[in-house]
Amino acid sequence: MEQPAGQIWVGTLEQTVCVRVQGRATHLHGQPLRDVAREMLSRGFRRVELDLGKCTYMDSTFLGVLVGISMRLEKMGADKVAIFRISPRNLELFKTLGVDRFFQMDSPGAMAHADDLNDARALVEARQATPAWATTIIEAHQLLVESDDRNEPRFKELLAFLKEDLARKETAMPGPSNDEGARRWKH
Repeated sequence: MEQPAGQIWVGTLEQTVCVRVQGRATHLHGQPLRDVAREMLSRGFRRVELDLGKCTYMDSTFLGVLVGISMRLEKMGADKVAIFRISPRNLELFKTLGVDRFFQMDSPGAMAHADDLNDARALVEARQATPAWATTIIEAHQLLVESDDRNEPRFKELLAFLKEDLARKETAMPGPSNDEGARRWKH
């Protein structure tokens, strides 16, 4: 029986985006976290801190999204995502997938700004399969494969399936006809 997904809390302090994971971090959180991070980085935030002290599980999609955020920060000339209070189990996941080098494993203690956050809010999970959700999963796994050659056999079949499934759904979705908009407004 699958356990329910956890919660991802996001807040800001000065130029830092602070993310706290409680419970399970899964593909349901990947797209919302990716979107919030992109928005925050476009607004000028240049540091991301991640508290994994209460994170009980991370799936590969969520980890791939984290890699993408850290890579984006590095391209901007900023520091890598800073990880706080990571459990031995989650640290082993980072190392097994060969992505620990993309993160700054700072401290076994609390996040630097954990007590100062006053605008923290929970991310809403992506509950429906959408093209954006599927694209996030594909991007996350492609980053994992590009990050470490050992990940290709792990995710090769998954990536092929997801790409085929997304392509099939995109071709099955009917596009609006040329006169549909005009008919809508003619009453």
